Amino acid sequence: MLMRTNFAPLRRLTPDPDSRLGGLLGFWFCAAMAGYGIVEIGVREAGIGRLLMLVGGALWFRGQLRIGIWTSGTHLHVRYGHRNRAFAFSQVEKFAIRPDGERAAVLWIDLADGARYPTPAQLKYKRAPSGVSMTLSGLTDLLAALDECHATRPR
Repeated sequence: MLMRTNFAPLRRLTPDPDSRLGGLLGFWFCAAMAGYGIVEIGVREAGIGRLLMLVGGALWFRGQLRIGIWTSGTHLHVRYGHRNRAFAFSQVEKFAIRPDGERAAVLWIDLADGARYPTPAQLKYKRAPSGVSMTLSGLTDLLAALDECHATRPR
């Protein structure tokens, strides 16, 4: 795992998360209520605690909208809300689809040092509370695209 030092634009490889509509509604509700509290009511009357809760809620919902697999140059970024992991393609050994607990088919990243990390990309067999549900063909297409990205990156 490494910190993102190159700020090249990220490109999403997975579709939007299942919870996109709820995330958008929650984000805009919290942001609008915080803005209303600051502009119309004032910070003192609205209460700093309430405003901080609304801003925190907006940031949490924003993180839910970013769930997925992203790429930037030589790195692969796996985002679970506010938990982000970045892997250099040179660290990646292979990508595989295998089960993970209750989820039947999940895309995994296997690193050269033997570590394995699950991603939010999973087979769509029922709605998941978080993650990106995909059809089997979508999951295999994603696996092929990741293998292609991995093959074309410098080692």
